[in-house]
Amino acid sequence: MIPRVLLGMELRGQVRTRRLLVMAVVLTFFGLASPLIAKSTPMILEAVSAGKEGVTISFPPPALSDALLQFVKNLSQFGALLAILLGMSSVAGEKDHGRAVFTLSRPVRRSHYLLAKFAAQAFTAASGMIPAAVGCYLYSALLFRAPSPGSFLVVSGMLFLFILVFTAMTLLASTLGRNTAAAAGFAFGGAVVLLVLGFLPGIGDFAPGSLVAAANGLARGEEVSCLSPILGSVFLLLLFPLLACLLFERQEI
Repeated sequence: MIPRVLLGMELRGQVRTRRLLVMAVVLTFFGLASPLIAKSTPMILEAVSAGKEGVTISFPPPALSDALLQFVKNLSQFGALLAILLGMSSVAGEKDHGRAVFTLSRPVRRSHYLLAKFAAQAFTAASGMIPAAVGCYLYSALLFRAPSPGSFLVVSGMLFLFILVFTAMTLLASTLGRNTAAAAGFAFGGAVVLLVLGFLPGIGDFAPGSLVAAANGLARGEEVSCLSPILGSVFLLLLFPLLACLLFERQEI
């Protein structure tokens, strides 16, 4: 069990460094903007095409599925990117500046040190995901119609799991790196690997990218199987912090 003092220190660090604020503001913005983008894009394109002589382009009226697809696209892209940018210095930066030595000189287990960071980063991700999902749901209901609560909850849950996988991968990358620059290289390299896994036969069904594909299917109202990507992502979510703890135990700080 993570000591409450250590977890509280990490949570305060997320607030003090404005990581929590950045995550909450950016994801909430894109959650609210997704239905508006879906609603206004056809009208904007028609207005642009109408100004061209001899060109008439008509677009189908926007639907609720367009808003949900935009929500999945925005949250998966910006959520994963923010997880990397906000987390890549969490361990590497403290090792580079000597703060890790100060913390670990106390009676603190290295595994607790890492897991407290991961828990605080997961809380930060939730602080952005929850208001983004609520905002998208309410705004979609205003501009289109209310999405199915159960389906929308599953879509939001899969997006949150997708972001958490990148959060866990970034924790491992930050543990591997001796400084923030090295951690950034490991993190973005790891992100490429995770995305490539989705294109491999057999493995791709369990890759995190399949979570996004399944969420898109649900957004379109299709019947999709979510079990494989959820199981694969949960496995990675447990594996990455475990590897980080094992490697960190053997590092010289």
